[in-house]
Formats: sequence, structure tokens, C-alpha cells
Amino acid sequence: MEHLKPPRMRSQLDAALRNADHLGPADKGAIALARALADAIDASYAAGDLAAYRKFTTYASPMLLNAMRALALTPDGRKKAGLPVTDRKEPDPLAELRAKRRAR
Repeated sequence: MEHLKPPRMRSQLDAALRNADHLGPADKGAIALARALADAIDASYAAGDLAAYRKFTTYASPMLLNAMRALALTPDGRKKAGLPVTDRKEPDPLAELRAKRRAR
């Protein structure tokens, strides 16, 4: 599998989680699931069997993506959660209004 780059899904996921200040204790289960899936994808690659890796990632990747969407770690997940879609750190007035509306 020398022609494929290692996926490094866990390190990518952990980087996204570090920047997700909207997550809290209630998200621990979804975070654990996402980490387990990322670890499994990385382990599948490390095993060195390209066919097994492709078969496994065909199954596991959509589940990881859905977990990331549920945690609002993807642009569409953030949009649905009323969070800024970009990596901007300045306040987004529209997102703040949407958050206040959801809190009612």
C-alpha cells in the first residue's frame, strides 16, 4: 500500500475536536464513537491489506462522517447547528441570533 498515503484519521479528528469549542459533556458518547471509527480506519490501513482496507473504509467512512456531522465538525453539520461554517473566530451575528432562537 505504498502508493496510498496513511489516512491519519484519528489525528485529523482530534485536530477538529480541539477547535470545536461548541462541544460539551453531552457529546462524549459521539466523540468516543468517532474516535473508535477513526482508530479502526487507521488500524485497517496499518494492517497492509489494500483490499481489506478499501472494503472496511467503504463501510466505516460514512459512519465516521455521520458522527462528525452530528458533532458539527463538518461544514454542513455546522450549518445545520447554526454555527459558522468557516473557520472564522470572530463572532457571527447571524449564528448568535440562531442560537438564541434555538434556546427559546
